Amino acid sequence: MKLTTLMLLVTCCMASARSFSQKVSLQVQEVSLKAVIADIKKQTGYTFFYNEEWLEKGNAVTLNLRNADLHTVLDEVFKNQPLRYRLINKTIVLALKSEPAQATVPLPPVKVRVMDATGKPLAGASVLNRSTRKTGITDAEGMCTVEAVAGDVIEVSFIGYATQVVTLPEGRMNTWDILLKQANSKLDEVQVIAYGTTIRRFSTGSIGTLKAADIEKQPVGNPLAALQGRIAGLNISATGGAPGAAIKVQVRGKNSLTNGSDPLFIIDGVPFAPGNENINQHFSLASTGTPSNFATVSPSSVTRGNTTLTAGLSPFQIINPADIESIEVLRDADATAIYGSRGANGVILITTRKGAPGKTVFNAQVYTGASKVTRLWKMMNTQEYVKMRREAFSNANRPLTPADAYDLLIWDTTAYTDWQRLLIGGTAHTTDANARLSGGNERTQFMLGAGFRRETNVFPGEHANVRGSLQTYISNTSRNERFQTQLRINYGATRNESAGSMPGIDLPPNAPSPYDAGGKLNWGPEGARFANPMAGLLKQANMDMENMLANLQLSYKLAKGLVLKTSLGHNSIHTKENNIIPVASLDPLNTQTGSFSLSNSRLKSWLAEPQLEYAFRYRDMKMTALAGGTWQYNNRTSSSVTGRGYTDDAFISMLNAADGLSASNSYVRYKYAAAFGRFTWRWHDRYLLNLSGRRDGSSRFGDGRKFSNFGAVGMGWIFYQEPALKHALRFLSFGKLRGSYGITGSDQIGDYMYLNTWSPAAAKADGLPALMPDALFNDAFNWERNRKLEGSLELGFWNDRVLTTVSYYRNRSNNQLVQYKLPAQTGFAGVIRNFPALIQNSGWEFEINARPLERAFTWNTAANLSLPRNILKSFPGIESSSYNNIYVVGQSINLIRAYVVEGVNPQTGVYTLKDVNRDGTANLLDQQVIGHTDPAFFGGWSNSFAYKGVELDVFLEFKKIFGYNQYYASAYAGDMQNRLASLTDRWQQPGDADAKFQQATAFSSPAFTMASRIRSSDIAYGNNSYMRLKSLMLSYNLPADRLKPAGIKACRIYFQGYNLFTWSSNREGDPEAPISTLGIPPLRTVTAGLNITI
Repeated sequence: MKLTTLMLLVTCCMASARSFSQKVSLQVQEVSLKAVIADIKKQTGYTFFYNEEWLEKGNAVTLNLRNADLHTVLDEVFKNQPLRYRLINKTIVLALKSEPAQATVPLPPVKVRVMDATGKPLAGASVLNRSTRKTGITDAEGMCTVEAVAGDVIEVSFIGYATQVVTLPEGRMNTWDILLKQANSKLDEVQVIAYGTTIRRFSTGSIGTLKAADIEKQPVGNPLAALQGRIAGLNISATGGAPGAAIKVQVRGKNSLTNGSDPLFIIDGVPFAPGNENINQHFSLASTGTPSNFATVSPSSVTRGNTTLTAGLSPFQIINPADIESIEVLRDADATAIYGSRGANGVILITTRKGAPGKTVFNAQVYTGASKVTRLWKMMNTQEYVKMRREAFSNANRPLTPADAYDLLIWDTTAYTDWQRLLIGGTAHTTDANARLSGGNERTQFMLGAGFRRETNVFPGEHANVRGSLQTYISNTSRNERFQTQLRINYGATRNESAGSMPGIDLPPNAPSPYDAGGKLNWGPEGARFANPMAGLLKQANMDMENMLANLQLSYKLAKGLVLKTSLGHNSIHTKENNIIPVASLDPLNTQTGSFSLSNSRLKSWLAEPQLEYAFRYRDMKMTALAGGTWQYNNRTSSSVTGRGYTDDAFISMLNAADGLSASNSYVRYKYAAAFGRFTWRWHDRYLLNLSGRRDGSSRFGDGRKFSNFGAVGMGWIFYQEPALKHALRFLSFGKLRGSYGITGSDQIGDYMYLNTWSPAAAKADGLPALMPDALFNDAFNWERNRKLEGSLELGFWNDRVLTTVSYYRNRSNNQLVQYKLPAQTGFAGVIRNFPALIQNSGWEFEINARPLERAFTWNTAANLSLPRNILKSFPGIESSSYNNIYVVGQSINLIRAYVVEGVNPQTGVYTLKDVNRDGTANLLDQQVIGHTDPAFFGGWSNSFAYKGVELDVFLEFKKIFGYNQYYASAYAGDMQNRLASLTDRWQQPGDADAKFQQATAFSSPAFTMASRIRSSDIAYGNNSYMRLKSLMLSYNLPADRLKPAGIKACRIYFQGYNLFTWSSNREGDPEAPISTLGIPPLRTVTAGLNITI
């Protein structure tokens, strides 16, 4: 502070000294005052402000001064005049001496009208007279009156627009128009936050933003896919390439040992009811994929949280990416604490498009393209497969018999079918079309939109995922500018058609043709039957889904700066599934019957959030206070009925034709209530403070524990605005330090977990239905707590052409809610309880945005890099708990325990495992930590080039990660399944010292026993790091002068690519789906499209 005060004093002295340094020479005799003023004005360039009538009262001037300072000259000129003067910057204000003396000479008022580039008035813009530090705010007409004179420096700023700094010209004007341009600097872009908006320049929270322009560059059907690699701290993992497949999302790591880690998703102010949970009740090929690396430790029966091998269908497949205006990812406590328990794992805000004032505009966009699997496995050919199989029999000293070697004795050992290419090597086709109509005036704006998308699959058949969407937006402001309404309605409907299952990628390459000469399914000769994969395509797994999300916002201006508003929301999702296993899909040699399952699920959510906001400004200080409440009610109903015993496919969809029926249903209700508040303070546009708090109530906890308090504080210092630092750090154009600390919580534990619940028993008691307990009563567990700390440095260089952000965060979550395992004698698997375990997620995040070239040829680039680290900081009593063999203090909670293979015994041909405890046997005690499935780093790099009408956008995504590799699925090399071609490097005879893999095995033997352990060994894990050319877009904008005669505003032709190239040390399959043999890996897509605006 002492340094700042000193610098301010020096600055004031320098400003005063400048007027004294002005030298003036006057040699006049009996010259009029008006002529003398004109002479001074000519020599100094200063402006005089006066009334013409006053000069007529002035006396003639006689002076002889050479190189005198300006103050001396003015003192002599006005010594015997009826006027006095005041020097303000480079303006000299005159007044009559006969007027009452005032401490200060009032400056004349000047009217300023602030508008955007289209001439629309901007209400709420800040107008600052830098010379006098007087401020003002524009009204609904964009008008503001400020005291100023010619030469004063006026600064006008408004959120989302570039700040305009101008000097008031000479000459009186009734109204001075100032036009603001849309912000070119990333610092002035609007960011959506909880219950409002801000700009990055003044934000104290950690917020990542993806705009519609970047979403449009990717031909994706799920908006979550558009986020992959785009935002620091946001880890996105695809589970498969089938349309509608689930996409896993995590913000800054996993904060809970066993409970959900999904962020809160809010669309247009309304929580998306299903979140990111799987929405399917039945298994299908589309829902089978690779679980995300950060969610599951083992693809065996051991799972973490709610994740299993079935990856599921994503609820976001019903959201049209073309309807989205922006996606904001809130990461730290300052940005998320106002959401309380719902924001513990981060918050993702999705804002849809809206109308804008001006002429009615019609926009249409359509593209079509094709997709194929990114990478296929390199499998054995028939010769290699037959050799491996014969070795397996030889190693077991077992003769070939038709019962267990019909692939060698009955099937043609010279035939070859590339089952992988046959089943998933096809081409999927995509068609996507969207149209929007928008417009309005200053008081009313509207927008109507519609979309259609159809995607087929790469496997055989006409299975497709079809989506239709409608979007409406309307807003109105009353004539007195006090009452505002805004209504958004988004509707979507999808039909996901898929096969029930399709095993066969690892079928023996010499298996019989799937169809016989008559075109019917071929099951193979008698005694050598096989599971025909094409039969799985006859099994139907269809799901219809409807989604309606509506939000009504009302606001009324009670007084200046005081606004009462409310947000009312509703979300309804209805799914209908039917799974059919027809008789035709079953081997007729076996007596089998078909089945039909029909399921329905309906999820409804209501939301009401009244709010009162007060905004106040005094001189250079701005304050905003917000208080509100939240009431949310969700209910989910589901039912399922299955008919079995069908012998004729003609009746298979009729439940009353089934031989037997089974049914189930459920009803779940969730209530949530909260009170929240926020206070923001900004002084001199340099010092920033944000306080937020929330008291949450959740129906998922027992009496006495339903409520909890959360809050955060965020602070920022724009040090670049400090005069001393601004002079010393001339290489900077912006500099800000910000930090935050807060507490959030989590109630992602499921409903009714504190109650003792019952379910129908399979057996009856005395012929009557019976119930059996399936969960213990426990109302003692409490909220998890997540304490978030962050510090960040933001810098701008060369007029903000380069912006960088470096952030460090540390999130600590304790009071962990876990499913504590109970002894089998209790009759229950476990009970929910709090553990004092402490999980820490920390890391560094780096972001850069730059505009290296801004001429005829432009180049914009952006990159982000995340370095996360997850550890179990402490777990008191873990040694005596059931989690002792799962977690290790000081290690990641996603650690991998596995056997360590020391090599292949050259004499026996069997793997040798490291005997950690040296007891002479291989058991679970020999497993050790070999790594974890957390990414070491991840991020993305985008580049946009433009020259005249041609634009090229390139985006690279990268991730360094360790996880399951392709050898997990090839542990039993030697059985009747095709294996990776790399397994030809195996032990074949005694003395093979350089063999990488053990001997082929298919029968009970030491090698077969060892194979069961390989999936839990370091051989089944590897480096799945990759860099991917995630998206590429080449477009051409037709010249506007050629389009104008046809009434066309803009027209663009473009080509897009997605997942085009992948660089990875893992050469087998796709690094995002290294072990999937039943699902579909990610797809490579190429499209061509047209975008036209009228």
